[in-house]
Amino acid sequence: MPRHDDEPPRPLRMGLRAKSILLFVLCAAVIVVLAWAIGARIVDAIKLHYGEAYVREHTLLYKQRILAPLNRELALAQRLADEAVISAFFRDEAAPGVRDAAIREAEAYRKLMSGQLYSLVVAKTGNYYLNDGKLPFSAAPRYAVKADNPDDNWFFSLLQRPQPYQLNVSQDEHLKTTKVWLNVMVGEPRQRLGLISAGLDFTSFLQEYVRKPQEGVSAMVIDQQGAIMAHADPARIQFQVAGSTRIDQTLDRYLGSEADRATIRKAMAEARARPDQVRSVQVTLDGSTQLLALAYIPELHWYAVTALDWHTAQLISLDQFLPWLFAALCLLGLLFVLLTLGVDRGLLRPLAQFTGLAQRFGHGDYSVRITSTRQDELGVLANVFNRMAERVDQHASELEQKVADRTQALSDANALMAEAHQHIQESLRYASLIQRSLLPEDEFRQRLGDNGILWLQPRDVVGGDLFVFSEDENGYLMGVIDCAGHGVPGAFMTMLAHVAADLALNEAGPSDPARLIALIDARVRGMLPADNARSKLATNMDAAFCYVNQSERTLTFAGAKLPLFLIRADGVESIDGGRRAIAELRQGEWENHTSLLDGVDAVCLATDGLFDLAGGEAGFGLGKKQFADWLPDLVRVSPAGRVALLTGLIRSWQGSYPQRDDMSVIGVTFPAQGPAAQPHFNKEQE
Repeated sequence: MPRHDDEPPRPLRMGLRAKSILLFVLCAAVIVVLAWAIGARIVDAIKLHYGEAYVREHTLLYKQRILAPLNRELALAQRLADEAVISAFFRDEAAPGVRDAAIREAEAYRKLMSGQLYSLVVAKTGNYYLNDGKLPFSAAPRYAVKADNPDDNWFFSLLQRPQPYQLNVSQDEHLKTTKVWLNVMVGEPRQRLGLISAGLDFTSFLQEYVRKPQEGVSAMVIDQQGAIMAHADPARIQFQVAGSTRIDQTLDRYLGSEADRATIRKAMAEARARPDQVRSVQVTLDGSTQLLALAYIPELHWYAVTALDWHTAQLISLDQFLPWLFAALCLLGLLFVLLTLGVDRGLLRPLAQFTGLAQRFGHGDYSVRITSTRQDELGVLANVFNRMAERVDQHASELEQKVADRTQALSDANALMAEAHQHIQESLRYASLIQRSLLPEDEFRQRLGDNGILWLQPRDVVGGDLFVFSEDENGYLMGVIDCAGHGVPGAFMTMLAHVAADLALNEAGPSDPARLIALIDARVRGMLPADNARSKLATNMDAAFCYVNQSERTLTFAGAKLPLFLIRADGVESIDGGRRAIAELRQGEWENHTSLLDGVDAVCLATDGLFDLAGGEAGFGLGKKQFADWLPDLVRVSPAGRVALLTGLIRSWQGSYPQRDDMSVIGVTFPAQGPAAQPHFNKEQE
């Protein structure tokens, strides 16, 4: 309802300053939460990347550390086998001076070997020579191997193999030692002359290998069966694997599930197929999620394994990020303060000043002016306000002067007629202002803001269309009334309709559109003359009313010959109003149509002057369908561009054809709707 001039302004529940500060705080909180979430994801990704790189490089490094002494020892043994004096010794052990020269040469190589041990076994005689730096030196054989001795089967078995060398691992369960024997063949595969053996004690090296390099990272060595050959916990090492009927200490024993065991077996197979690469998998080991990297050592048939525990490993220290985090928070706080001060000084304070002056202007003080030297939008607003105030002040003075002039001109009929024409035209313009002021445009825009759609286009200066807006504690009502005629007759009819609508609203409230139409019909009939005089007047009125119940999220519509348009994501639906108009000779009946708001993006009402607008190529009326096709674009466009878009579409359609009738459009958008839902209508008889 329009507010009277003496009605005090409504108190503000929350001013723009409080809303701006609240908005900035919420934005800052959202930014902090998003930054924290993104930062956590980035840190996790970095941890995963560096974790995989660390275990991969650690595994390759320790694989090479295992192979380095083996390769050195093997190279020395192979080089010894290639010496000419050694070849001569294996061909003819009894030749004069050959054995002594060969033993001297072997002694020279022994001093270079890490294991300080060598043995020479001659295939022709079976003589076994051994010197290790612990036993007294001997150039004579220690004993002779025989084919019928089961303990010597290892020698004859090695001679049958085509490989130039063999590596064997020997474990002593009692001494808790692990040795690697390197057996290098002498002679061609078809005629083996014997072999040279070198031994390397791997016990201390493996203990050093499995020592934890840092917290959360552990290393181990397993064989092809998964038996643990080296581990930081000696109780987990499986000694005497060869020939053992029971292998207890395996990697499978400490995995969390059968799926983890299958994952490890697959990774072992892939690592064995590609010994030059490292395979990494994530499994549950010792009750925690760990990243395991495996590299295959084909020379020993072992796997070098590195395990990284995500919960205890300190790959990235958060302490190094704390100064940056603190600096970012300080910067965000400074930005928040500067932004708040800037908005308050540059926008909120001038708006508060403009609001106070506008309230004074609304109460009749037309002398108010805004003093502003700004060159931005607020400066433009101040200039427009000042020009408007000057014009209104001027118009008020002119009205007073014109009343005096009309009184003085009563004695001169010719001057009165000349002046009357001018007064009529000016009065029409003033009538348009008065007619416009009766419309609840301020209440509409204040209540609905940018969600409201309002477009009025009378054919003449004044027109026969008006819109209605009212609200209660549950929602609001909006509607249009299209009075018969246009121009001055239509404007007079809008006065009747306006009074009738106010009376009906005061009596019935806004929540029952069908009853509202019936009451308006009764009021208008009571204001009009008897039936024999009414037959000469066009008194009927088309109307459409829509009540939006925000509490129950429903929409109730009733119309007198005018439709309602529902805009949803999947299209536009038109709901027709009743067949009878208000104040028609034959009284009509009107019904409510109720719909849920779920899935509804917007609702729109329009008068038939828009549907009858001539245009297009053939000059036909616009029609409801064409108008409905425009509505999705009208809803999607920004609030500031809706009036321009609708005006442009109508002008494009109209072309050079004249406007036949007044046109009005009123509606509201629901931008915060959830998932779309099809409305279901129920009819309620009045």
